Amino acid sequence: MILIKKNKQKNYQKQEDKEFKITLEQAYEILQCQINDDFETIKKNYRKLAKEYHYDSLNSKEIPPKLLKIAQEMMRKINLAYEIIKKARGI
Repeated sequence: MILIKKNKQKNYQKQEDKEFKITLEQAYEILQCQINDDFETIKKNYRKLAKEYHYDSLNSKEIPPKLLKIAQEMMRKINLAYEIIKKARGI
């Protein structure tokens, strides 16, 4: 069972990676940062955006399902952008 779950998880991650391909410059744009910003500023912007687009906070405000789906996609982009920047900076 564990092996099956891991394989499904890997396949899901591959599909998710195919959906969003962004460059390092786009990652900075998504997080509303500049390339020369320090990592603390980037982290602060990431947390601010994550709080703004997080499913639970929007769901409690009774947002329509279509908008929740858009927010989930934006949240994926925000997370991906943050990971790309962390990798590029060796963090």
